[in-house]
Amino acid sequence: MDEDTELFLALKKGDDPAFSKLFQKYYPKIVNLIYRFLFNEKKDVEDLAQEIFCRAYLGAQTFSPHAKFSTWLYKIAVNRCLSHYHKIKRRKESYQDDDKETQNFENHLSPINSPDTQIIQKELHQEIQAALDKLPLDQKMAFILLESVGLSYQEIARISGTSEKAVERRIYHARQKLKELLTPYISS
Repeated sequence: MDEDTELFLALKKGDDPAFSKLFQKYYPKIVNLIYRFLFNEKKDVEDLAQEIFCRAYLGAQTFSPHAKFSTWLYKIAVNRCLSHYHKIKRRKESYQDDDKETQNFENHLSPINSPDTQIIQKELHQEIQAALDKLPLDQKMAFILLESVGLSYQEIARISGTSEKAVERRIYHARQKLKELLTPYISS
């Protein structure tokens, strides 16, 4: 059993400081996952992250250590991201005349770079996100969990409830589609 799972089991027995340690370790990772998947305003991302940790805390009593804590937590995060994505999609479909929400990229630009470099970085971030948004949800999530979060195919399979082969195919197809969509920006 890994250390994180042991900490979470300690929480189950009433050790609240154990959850604090897990929160400090995983909060930035969960925020990164949500941001990469939803590419939304920072406030929404942080609200979702808080909700995910609340669900994890409240679910401590039903947690059983048949999988690693991190896998269980990422599964909660993925499910919450998908629910939020569908909610946003329904809202956008019902308000098609509304202006498109602007994205907040300022947090991700280096203050050292020149204004020209920052503009180019901002445009590249937008193109990458636009390409990611064109992927089917299962491919997008598998790709983000592998490339941004750094999970293994096995962990992604557990989170998504599929086989490792299915994860491998999803990532392969995601890479092919991203390569196709981003070639004009990478080669120029």
